[in-house]
Amino acid sequence: MGEIFKMKIICKVTHGSRLYKLHGPDSDFDEKGIFTPTLEDCLLNRAPKNFTWKESELNKENELFSLTEFFRHASRGEGYAIDLLHCGNEDIIQTSELFEYLRANKSKFYTKKMVGLVGFA
Repeated sequence: MGEIFKMKIICKVTHGSRLYKLHGPDSDFDEKGIFTPTLEDCLLNRAPKNFTWKESELNKENELFSLTEFFRHASRGEGYAIDLLHCGNEDIIQTSELFEYLRANKSKFYTKKMVGLVGFA
């Protein structure tokens, strides 16, 4: 029963230049993903919105967003969230039944506002 109370990774996906197939030999590795906080953190209202960390020895940057934060960003059309929903199978590092459900229903997050892309081009 203890496992139900631990943070769970919903997905991890290659991101950045490697997702867009624009990387070079010196490009770093970027990974983004989604997690669910622990039950204890939710009950104590201290669930983090995201985690960010670097693994310098691997030239890798990681960022995980809580499921609720991801929903908020996806519904606003934030670029990384839309990227996660549209990534190819070859870019998925870790997946789950929930993530596959979200990918299958990605059109429910489409919006005309797409605030995350304003000023990007």
